[in-house]
Amino acid sequence: MDSELAAEPFSLHFATVASYAQNLGLEVRHEFIGKGTTGNFDGRTIIVDTDQSEEQAFYELLHLIGHTYQWNTDAEPRALGLETKPGKTEAELERIFHYERAASEIGIFVLHQVSLTHLDQWISDWFSADWKWLHPYYTTGEQLAYDSTFVAGQAMLTPLAIGPFDPTTYVMRQAFD
Repeated sequence: MDSELAAEPFSLHFATVASYAQNLGLEVRHEFIGKGTTGNFDGRTIIVDTDQSEEQAFYELLHLIGHTYQWNTDAEPRALGLETKPGKTEAELERIFHYERAASEIGIFVLHQVSLTHLDQWISDWFSADWKWLHPYYTTGEQLAYDSTFVAGQAMLTPLAIGPFDPTTYVMRQAFD
């Protein structure tokens, strides 16, 4: 599943954002993890799986930077992010939705920090696809084909600014495939 931005240099963007993340005190690794996960993070380290398109890997990096910031600045989102079992209530789903959306909105802020201001719609579309996958998973455990969830032109997210934080290692958490 890729967007309509086939000519976009996502691997170059990945390197630019990884460098930005390192300046925040994070370790970023791009390596093979294995089937069933697109990335891992623990509050200090982000590992993005190489077994996905450059575009998806770039989205994953941005989104996991967002979650990493959340984990390091508030115990509530960290606890929410560690509860990954299906069977969530509507109230839990609403909290998860806001947690996931905020991670991508932080990703937009990061994009703007590295002068990639033309990708707001792109990350908004990826977030929408991500949520379309996560919602049924968190509800019933159903795992849709991820590429079936992507539709361009979704509601635009807005940047969510972040301030300084002290990266701390917590528990390694897998992002889903």
